[in-house]
Amino acid sequence: MHLRTIFTVPTLDCATMHRMSMMLRAGRVGLWCVAFVVSSGCATAQAPARADQDSCRRFVQAFYDWYGPLTRKETSAPTWERALREKRDDFTPELWQALENDARAQAQAQGDIVGIDFDPFLGSQDPAAHYRVRQVTVQGGKCSAGITNAVVELIYSSGRWRFTDFRYPELKTDLTAVLAQTADDRRKDHHSAAPPSKKW
Repeated sequence: MHLRTIFTVPTLDCATMHRMSMMLRAGRVGLWCVAFVVSSGCATAQAPARADQDSCRRFVQAFYDWYGPLTRKETSAPTWERALREKRDDFTPELWQALENDARAQAQAQGDIVGIDFDPFLGSQDPAAHYRVRQVTVQGGKCSAGITNAVVELIYSSGRWRFTDFRYPELKTDLTAVLAQTADDRRKDHHSAAPPSKKW
């Protein structure tokens, strides 16, 4: 006859799990397999990044470490459109949609420039060799981080940072304003190109 013991594992916080793991590894309880389970559970239960300067800096730097090298490669489509596809969650829904509308309008245009004609995340048409985040400030769940030619604006939402806007100090404008202007210009062009209505 075989006896089987059923263990009920209580819900533990990360600190308690870590202490248990240390006790097990010290030989106080000789169950190394349990120590492994405890340690693994703690590793996968990390709290989300906090809305502080360090987390914001890391988030922005990681984005530009990925994005910067891509801008120096020859591509058939603007590099920023790739960021929309692969990094969608890095943007607020409003900013992502405005950029997506601009990209679609430009793709449908026949040789005319109807959208933004620069890289919105760099604030220029010519990429730099490297982008280093500087002058990071955080207040009330919002972050501003400076890079070459732009100031990145972010908001902390659903446990992560998201881009809300990109300001261009030298041009005294920002991405949301530029996108709104290009969308307005497209509407005006559409109305002016429409045939006049018949008068009876």
